[in-house]
Amino acid sequence: RLIIIIFLFLSACTEMDSDLETAINNGYISEDAEKLPGNLFGGFWPATLYHFEHAAVPTNFKMTGDADWFLKSDNASYGSYSLQSGTIDNNQTSCFSITQTTIAGNIVFYYQTSSDSSDNLKFYIDGTLKKTASGVTNWTSYTTNVGSSGSHIFKWCYEKDSGISSGSDSIWIDEILMPL
Repeated sequence: RLIIIIFLFLSACTEMDSDLETAINNGYISEDAEKLPGNLFGGFWPATLYHFEHAAVPTNFKMTGDADWFLKSDNASYGSYSLQSGTIDNNQTSCFSITQTTIAGNIVFYYQTSSDSSDNLKFYIDGTLKKTASGVTNWTSYTTNVGSSGSHIFKWCYEKDSGISSGSDSIWIDEILMPL
């Protein structure tokens, strides 16, 4: 019986080591608790993660503006898919929004831009501008606070001016983490 117990214990340790290794490799263990996704200390647990790995735009994403956002399969912050702004001309916009009931806490998402410096990604919470970005950037994480519990409208827009076109004239969004 002792041999069986020792064998089971060693098997559990091996599995635990594998789980620990996976957690470290995925960034779920860090010296800074604030950087951990979905942790109790970061203020956004539990949370909902919107990603695009199912190769579908979630049905609660509302498209507005001159062109709808679409799935992009060869450019993502993680995995294979991201959401790319619609193809628009000068003085046009491409937006999507999510109406979501949340708790107060952090919203986190990744974005990448490839545009003229005056063509912008704009991110809003309940109509208040929280973030603008333009130019050519690598995948970048953005975090901001949702100040209160309740229903909120989160909106991402790509807005082009009347001037120069540059880069891919696109914005990509991926891995949206909302506090629930």
